[in-house]
Amino acid sequence: MTATQIIDEIDCLPPTDVEKIVTHANERLEELRQLSPEALGVLLDQFIEATDPNQVERLRLALTHGFYGR
Repeated sequence: MTATQIIDEIDCLPPTDVEKIVTHANERLEELRQLSPEALGVLLDQFIEATDPNQVERLRLALTHGFYGR
């Protein structure tokens, strides 16, 4: 199936289903997207200053995903 065929099928769906597709697509793109050097720098500063172990782990994961994407 081509992207054009998928888009044609989406155009035939009810709005609630289209909303689910858009949400899924946005989440998927966010997973794949690498962060800019500036955004990584902000995360790194937060990581360096973090003292809570849970926050440190969350920021470590965010840095890894932001650097490599998924």
